Formats: sequence, C-alpha cells, structure tokens
Amino acid sequence: MAEKISLEQLQALVSRCPFQEWLGLRVTAIEDEGVAFEMPWRPELMSSPEAMSVHGGVLATLIDLAGCCAIAAQLGHTVPTIDMRVDYHTVAKPGPLYTTGRATRIGRLVAFGEGEIRDGAGQLIASGKAVYRCKRNS
Repeated sequence: MAEKISLEQLQALVSRCPFQEWLGLRVTAIEDEGVAFEMPWRPELMSSPEAMSVHGGVLATLIDLAGCCAIAAQLGHTVPTIDMRVDYHTVAKPGPLYTTGRATRIGRLVAFGEGEIRDGAGQLIASGKAVYRCKRNS
C-alpha cells in the first residue's frame, strides 16, 4: 500500500476532473475512517425546476467519488469504478450537500467503498456502495 496522501493532494486529484471542478467539490477532511467533502448549491444541478430537486446523476457522482476518494487517500491514486449501487432516500433540495466516504476493504485487485450524502440539516439524501479496480491506470 502506498503512503497516505494529504488533503491538498486529494483535492488536486478531485479538481483535475473538469466535471468535479465545475461542481465546486471541496475536500474537507481525510481521517482514518474515510474522507469528507462538500458541494455548493447551483441551479444547474436541478433535474426539476418545479420540484427544485438535485439530479440523481449528480448524487450518483458524489457517491462514486466518496468511495474513490476514500480509497485514493489510502493508495495515493484514484481508482476506476467497476460496479456501483446508489440508494436514493429523499429528494435533495437547494443547498450545499455533504458527502462522506470510506474504504471498506482494499485488496490486491479490487477495493470496496461506500458513501453517504446529507443535506445541511443532516438528513440522509442518498447512500451507496461501489467496487473499484486497484491497479493504477496507465
């Protein structure tokens, strides 16, 4: 296993993806239990202007990134997603979203991660689990 990376290094990995940079994702913590980041609200995130709800694809992105970042914090590099499942618990309304992720197992070939998204009041918006390939992309 590689040396753990700093918050600044993880932020650089997150920000190098143009979509994630556009989302305004900010890594707020790296701890033994996992990682945390936040995403500010912007109107372009809505799937339904009438319902003022965040698009499910954006929420899936946050779940995927949560597991990936938790694993990257341990391995020192990002990992591609093999499989993912997202459970949507309630509608995400306008306001910042807070995501946490943790690596549940890191093996030689694959790693497993999970994530949760909460709103500013702490309500669970979505959760999920994913499998990632450990080998560094060439």
